[in-house]
Amino acid sequence: MKKTTLILMLCFIAIYGKAQVLLDETFFDFPTTDNMSTVNGWTNYSGNTLEPNVTDYRILDKQGLSYADLNGIPYLSGQGAALHNVFVGVSASKTPPGAALLTSKPFSNTPINSGVIYVSFLFQPVAPGGSQGQTVSLTDSVQRSSMCLWIRPGSTGSTCILGLTRAGGGSADIVNGKTEFSYGTVNFIVMKYDFTSHIAYLYVNPGIGSASEPTEYAMDNATVNTAEVYRTALQHVMLVNKGSNKANYYVSGIRVCQSWKDAVQPAALPKVATPTNGSASSVEAESFWANWTPTADANGYNILVYNGTSLFSKTTVVDKAASSVQISGLVSNTTYTYEVQAIGDGTTTGNSTPSAASVGFSTLDGVMEVQPDFSNGTWGQVYPNSSTEPLALSYPSFSNGNYYISNGLNSSNKHIGMYLPNNPAAKDTIKYWIKLDKSTAVGGSYLTLPSMKQVGSMELHVWTSGPGRTFLVQELTADGTWKTDHSLFSAKDTLNNKDTIINVNFNNNYATKLRIINTGSGYFAVGLVKVSGVINGLSENSSKISLYSTGKTIVSSQPGVLSIYNLQGILIYKDAIENHRITNLAAGIYIVRLKTNNGDMLTKKVLIQ
Repeated sequence: MKKTTLILMLCFIAIYGKAQVLLDETFFDFPTTDNMSTVNGWTNYSGNTLEPNVTDYRILDKQGLSYADLNGIPYLSGQGAALHNVFVGVSASKTPPGAALLTSKPFSNTPINSGVIYVSFLFQPVAPGGSQGQTVSLTDSVQRSSMCLWIRPGSTGSTCILGLTRAGGGSADIVNGKTEFSYGTVNFIVMKYDFTSHIAYLYVNPGIGSASEPTEYAMDNATVNTAEVYRTALQHVMLVNKGSNKANYYVSGIRVCQSWKDAVQPAALPKVATPTNGSASSVEAESFWANWTPTADANGYNILVYNGTSLFSKTTVVDKAASSVQISGLVSNTTYTYEVQAIGDGTTTGNSTPSAASVGFSTLDGVMEVQPDFSNGTWGQVYPNSSTEPLALSYPSFSNGNYYISNGLNSSNKHIGMYLPNNPAAKDTIKYWIKLDKSTAVGGSYLTLPSMKQVGSMELHVWTSGPGRTFLVQELTADGTWKTDHSLFSAKDTLNNKDTIINVNFNNNYATKLRIINTGSGYFAVGLVKVSGVINGLSENSSKISLYSTGKTIVSSQPGVLSIYNLQGILIYKDAIENHRITNLAAGIYIVRLKTNNGDMLTKKVLIQ
């Protein structure tokens, strides 16, 4: 009797557990024609209208998307096929201008209107489809989008921003997140709808197998419109192209379920052996070599670099026999550790547990001043005029030392500059420019500067084909993402053919790395970029301090501690000072910092003769 009861209980648990998963769609048998005829439970909306002379709206052209994080891979990762939605944009001049393509599949025989419901899937954005685009949705019917994932272009041509709707289902109801994601990167998406609170949640790349829901990427808690009762019941998965809201993306491994555990369920694969970590070697200001002992059954390795507890970067090595790799793009004067994870094949084996962390190591000091000379012959071919340059959207990318130019070229121009807005009389002539492609360039268009020990001020001479072009100055953060410090714009005087010269103050007394991004619709050229470790012409805390040099003597108006750095930011002298200090320094320019006995501070450049 006890044995029978146990069997019944196990059966009940199995049935109940399976009931939590309402649909697993791997597109094993899905239409590949534009007609989207009914196959495997999918149905076209009868009111679909297709764009004339456009083919391949949705095709299956590669294996199911694969994704993994430190804990494992999603249950449906790599399974079946990936559906490619390639219908991008519709212009009002085309017929019909309201072209639509709605295809749905039920995940329940009857509408669900209580409890919670989740949908998870792998999503790879390929290109923007206009100002925004609808993608995967949960809905009550075969024609109305409800809880839907939206995509729109990010701040550069290489990134996008995700969002969701629930209240009204349309573009006016989009709630966008802030973090940007690169085109071509596979992301793990989870959307949740709570029928009690009527709140929709969007999670991007939550931990595989995580026990609880993390902070959402975006949330829609708009008031429910009682006249739109269909927004409070869900029954279908829908793939949405409607009006001008279309996008280019891949999707695979769609799961609809009723618990977080099922939504983020990992594939039950045996893990490959964990590699043995080594120590960092050849540490420079922005790079180091990671070393480890390879594992026999690995298919490659992930090198996970941490800044404190924040994951700064992940570098993948596909060579299964590799035992070292150079990691770059770090911030100077910063302490890092790294771990190594062996990669499984995703079918019979999963990724290993990451290795123990390496011993912490600190990158070398960065520079104290940046002032590249774009005319010195090290920045690639110089194009004397626009007719000799590559076409728009095809500018090259290249490196020069610790500078990186994405979709840019060295161009020859000659423009008169004017300081704005306070000093319109100041002028200069710049001949050579780094010309950044328009922001829709594949891969983005930006100039990344070397890491600096600290940043006080930036002087930029910029040129655009028209006034009012926007651009960003961004800073690399501890978690490897870029934050926008300044959103700026050019103010070209088209009448007098003058460029814009902008001064920006930071006063960041820590190591950092900056980049300049073109976010406009036309080209953006940088004629001079000059970044100093101190604020030009400003004291840090007090304007009452006098500090200057005469010959080889440093003269101070107040006693304190005097620190002298070379232009690379290396401390070469430090001592107490009463009112003057004779130095034996070689002739040249130095950074001098005085911290007075009462706590005031002044930093400035001085000339030693």
